Amino acid sequence: MSCHGMILVYDVSDRHSFESVSKLFSLINSVREAFCPTLLLGNKGDIPLVGRKVDSNEGKQMANRFHAHFSEVSIVVQIRIFGFSSTVLTTRC
Repeated sequence: MSCHGMILVYDVSDRHSFESVSKLFSLINSVREAFCPTLLLGNKGDIPLVGRKVDSNEGKQMANRFHAHFSEVSIVVQIRIFGFSSTVLTTRC
């Protein structure tokens, strides 16, 4: 399977979505034939600590485990929405 890049997203206020992304990473890694630039995004990065079910460090650790770039984003307040696309483009070139 060829790949130009992947972006996987989980919700920082939903532990199940984070665990699902981990399973998806494992599945993708079991079938892909070559390196594929990957970006892991924690959505709703504007949520305060009390509303979070997934800490930023957990996202960073998962990204490191699967050799992916990591960022937290928020569509609501537009945190880092445009910065992550340049990461994927730079990795591809």
